[in-house]
Amino acid sequence: MSDSTLPEPFQVESVISQRDDFPEFHDYAVLSPKSMEPGREYPLVLFLHGAGERGDDLSKVLAHFPILMATTYRDEFPAFVIIPQCEEDKFWARIHWRDPESPMAEEPGSMMKMVMQILEEVLDHHPIDRRRIYLTGLSMGGFGSWELAIRLPEMFAALVPICGGGDPKRVINLRSLPIWSFHSADDNVVDVEHSRRLVRALCEAGGDPKYTEYEDAGHHSWVPAYNPGTGLLKWMFAQQKI
Repeated sequence: MSDSTLPEPFQVESVISQRDDFPEFHDYAVLSPKSMEPGREYPLVLFLHGAGERGDDLSKVLAHFPILMATTYRDEFPAFVIIPQCEEDKFWARIHWRDPESPMAEEPGSMMKMVMQILEEVLDHHPIDRRRIYLTGLSMGGFGSWELAIRLPEMFAALVPICGGGDPKRVINLRSLPIWSFHSADDNVVDVEHSRRLVRALCEAGGDPKYTEYEDAGHHSWVPAYNPGTGLLKWMFAQQKI
């Protein structure tokens, strides 16, 4: 459980799970629409952070996309944003991030199960438009985004994984999902081949993913990706399930 209080406009919510027959609290950050109309449902964005934001200081997870949603994008795209926090020394995805050919584990790990529980909790208790649920994440969260979409292929209206990776043999279920993936050719932390292999596999399965590969963004391709100039947010929020 986090020790943090969060700056406005973010709030802290919690879910309870069981571990070794004892209750365990998991805090997560929530950004709500700036002005909510009675009876209206709003899109939901689930953001999975990178390895540097792990731990029990919940304020760390606000970096990058969440703070942009709270400032640059909040008026234009009213939505709920939920940001879970991965425990120190754990990972969202059960895949070897150094190996582009690593297979995905059959069962989700504890952190992925927590994310699924949080998603279920938010859908039950907030006015969410279930046709417009979006998933994005960077680095470690990019791996988590690919895996969660594979495990819940009917849940999301769009997927935006950044400098992540996953199991190319498992993406066939995502061939109809709108996807925009980002990476940089000179990424020295997560090999760009991770994203290239996934995009190739999707195309071979009949999908039509969007893919942007930068030349010199290093392991920070989320900076230009989330920049207003890409049109990413406008594209993402335009997607909806039929």
